[in-house]
Amino acid sequence: MNDILYNYLIEPWIPLYERPILQRRHKWLYAYKKIKKDDDYCCLMTDVILHACDPCNTRYCICRYFFREDKVNYYRNILYD
Repeated sequence: MNDILYNYLIEPWIPLYERPILQRRHKWLYAYKKIKKDDDYCCLMTDVILHACDPCNTRYCICRYFFREDKVNYYRNILYD
């Protein structure tokens, strides 16, 4: 009975990044929460988007012109908007 109440009454009102992981089937939320907390992961994923999965071989690559904060904000805005 508690699972039914949680699933249908409480869960829709809690944002994904604030939901607690209470059961094994909710483990996918861990990756979603990691994006919200881990700045290094956000920077890495933004670099992957900028380079289109190719390594940075040129001397004047565009990735060097962005600050860390800009990369983090960009990736989080893509995900949460």
